[in-house]
Amino acid sequence: MKKGKRFMLKSLILIVIAAIGFEYPCGAQDFVYTHSVGSSRVSGYSVSSSGTLTPILGADLPTGKFQSPWGVFVSSHSASTVRVGSYLYIANGAGGTVSAFRIDPSSGALIPTLGFASSPEVTTQSCLSATSDSKFLFQGFLQHNTFSAGGQSTINIFQIGVDGALEPITESPYVFPRGLYGIAVSPGGRFLAVGEWFDRSIAIYMVDSVGKLTPAPGSPFATGSHGLATNLQFNSDGDSLFVMESDASLIEVFTIDPEGKATRASIIPLVSAGGNPSDFLITPNGQYLFSADLDGNVIHAFKIGARNVVQKVAGSPFPNTGGRQPHGLSINAAGTLLYVANMNDTISVFKIGSDGILDAVGGLPFSLGQGASPAFITSYPPSNFAVSITGVEINGKKLNVFGKNFDDGSVILINGQEQSTKNVPENWTTELIGKKAGKRIKIGVPVSISVRTAMGRISPEFRFERTL
Repeated sequence: MKKGKRFMLKSLILIVIAAIGFEYPCGAQDFVYTHSVGSSRVSGYSVSSSGTLTPILGADLPTGKFQSPWGVFVSSHSASTVRVGSYLYIANGAGGTVSAFRIDPSSGALIPTLGFASSPEVTTQSCLSATSDSKFLFQGFLQHNTFSAGGQSTINIFQIGVDGALEPITESPYVFPRGLYGIAVSPGGRFLAVGEWFDRSIAIYMVDSVGKLTPAPGSPFATGSHGLATNLQFNSDGDSLFVMESDASLIEVFTIDPEGKATRASIIPLVSAGGNPSDFLITPNGQYLFSADLDGNVIHAFKIGARNVVQKVAGSPFPNTGGRQPHGLSINAAGTLLYVANMNDTISVFKIGSDGILDAVGGLPFSLGQGASPAFITSYPPSNFAVSITGVEINGKKLNVFGKNFDDGSVILINGQEQSTKNVPENWTTELIGKKAGKRIKIGVPVSISVRTAMGRISPEFRFERTL
């Protein structure tokens, strides 16, 4: 394996955190959680409407130890939203354990719950990802106790109980024939993607109703000779897979057909060859992709168009002023705030504009205190990826439509007819205005309202009847 800068950061360990929670009410309080690798603690912060952070009382707790000798481990951004309560899971190295916490949705406080201990002799790094229906949690191990080329990995498969408890299914652990790096579950929970450590490829598995894994036809699929497949994330529709290849400083985009076949479609260059991208994520509405550059201390921003045509956002890359070595990214449920975990013990917060431009909140990052070293960050409530309408109001001639995962360029449809539409700037992912659409809805006449996004996604119909 090529030795890169990533493995020289001996004091910095990346722990994967998977946040699992129910569909949270619109406008509810946002929280952010980091993992301190130096002290093995998880810490939580409430987020104000302006994006400032405040430590949460009752959200600074110990986690399991991480004793792997192999430096930083990069894996998929693994926050998922499910509908059976709210739990935070943290993958530890020592013993292959998973720490579990229940999140109080009103205060953000963490309540320790029953996690999972694998085996005391397991000291390898691991990563997590979960199905969006909260049925299954997957824990992938970099390698099972050895670091020799060609050694096999394992994937623990847990069924998640209504109380957040983890119960291994009968087929767990699944023996993965090659070393894995990162894992990601598609939003619908149909596919599990695995980045292959030594073979420079990705494997796609079908996930059945009991959590059993079956290789997709033709799997694994080569990533070319670019670099190691480290971070993976599906798009919001689950029909495309974005794969960060850190050594090559690029993201490779694959289309995924209904049977799980992966076909290389395009490449997104991140930094010059030899750079050090550390994490990336896609916004819940699927319109923007952000990537952190560890050495350049910047955040790259790209707009994703139809058929995954990608364009750089104006002004990208954006400086991470005051932060240093951005290593983990997360985003709020509304898709309007980007959180960045920096290795200089800080969190940077950026507002995401409807044009994808990042604007730093408060000018300087939030300080976590000396020695925090937050290698990974996650937010709560977690996002779901569906475009939906949650409410409709008429204000004079105007029609206000409220919902989730609108994008820049979304259009209101009344009985299938397009209306002149604009996004509300401060709530551009959750509120649209039909400039004269209100006067087109007659009192006592039911209408069907839907939203078509610029990405071509259409919300379920919302039945509305005007009474005044």
